[in-house]
Amino acid sequence: MAGYLSLESLAYKRYMKRNGLLVPFTDEELMMLTVAGGVSIVCSDNTIDADSHIKAIIPTNLNQFFGGPLQFARSYGNFNEAMARGLVDTMIEGMDHKGTRALFNIFHDPCGMATKYGHSLKFIVEVMVLEVVDFFRGYSFFDPARIHNLIHFKLLEEDGIKQRSYFLNLA
Repeated sequence: MAGYLSLESLAYKRYMKRNGLLVPFTDEELMMLTVAGGVSIVCSDNTIDADSHIKAIIPTNLNQFFGGPLQFARSYGNFNEAMARGLVDTMIEGMDHKGTRALFNIFHDPCGMATKYGHSLKFIVEVMVLEVVDFFRGYSFFDPARIHNLIHFKLLEEDGIKQRSYFLNLA
């Protein structure tokens, strides 16, 4: 559920860092990924600030709903293909009008919707992120090189709450 990283998630986050799956980025690096903005897909969970972090750096159009990009993973516990396709059709229309092709799937942990359906951080990263990418690659509109996957963490540390986003390196 929403809150702070579980011990299991914290251990997996450390594994991802050690193995190069989490790639830190600067604001400038993120800005260079898009021309004419982009579209960010984030969860509606108000306990994280991934959406404001990204919005402050690049002028993305925000698509925010519970589960965020998980809604496009076929293994998601509440996957609804008709709804997912409808959302993508709307995004394509808006992106085409705006002249942008950059797509930012912003996952986060902990995620209340992932917890509700029993999806661990490991399962999200190793299975669901790839399903989301495959879903968008099923549309000729999306250039695979412009589909960016990020993950946002909320950590409770001795000196307070720390939040950080990373690129997911799943190549």
